[in-house]
Amino acid sequence: MTANPSTYLLDQRNGKFILYLGEYSSEQGMSLLPRDLEIANVSLGTSDYMNLSWATESDFPTFRTSGELSDFLNSNEVWFLTFEVDFKDYGSLRTHDNGECHFELLNKSDAIELIKKSAPEQHSSLILSKLLELPDKYLTVNSNGELQVYHTFDQYLNENQGI
Repeated sequence: MTANPSTYLLDQRNGKFILYLGEYSSEQGMSLLPRDLEIANVSLGTSDYMNLSWATESDFPTFRTSGELSDFLNSNEVWFLTFEVDFKDYGSLRTHDNGECHFELLNKSDAIELIKKSAPEQHSSLILSKLLELPDKYLTVNSNGELQVYHTFDQYLNENQGI
């Protein structure tokens, strides 16, 4: 995984703010969140924990806050196939094969804060302004700050095969 997401998407659906960060792990996604968020529900699944063939949330410690879960992720190398966490009065984080973060947030300001934290500092304002200008579009940025916009995820995949 890279230090910054490879791909960004910001959209609003059903009154919630959707933020997608590509090539970003569960651990990286959790590190963006405030540490005091109360966990309302958690669903975890991995074949990579304590020699269990399949471990779920009942096999892990109980996590009450985002900070507790983040600390666990920082101290254990676990590759989650299922990672879904709902936070009280905040939203949720779901990851796909520990490599794509899908945030569903109640407040736009929280989505903006997560973008600022995840984006390369020198390109953060550019990425944020383009995401706000073009909702529901996938965006990549190279090290020179050049942006590429994709209208669909399939377009992104087709144009970035072999990279």
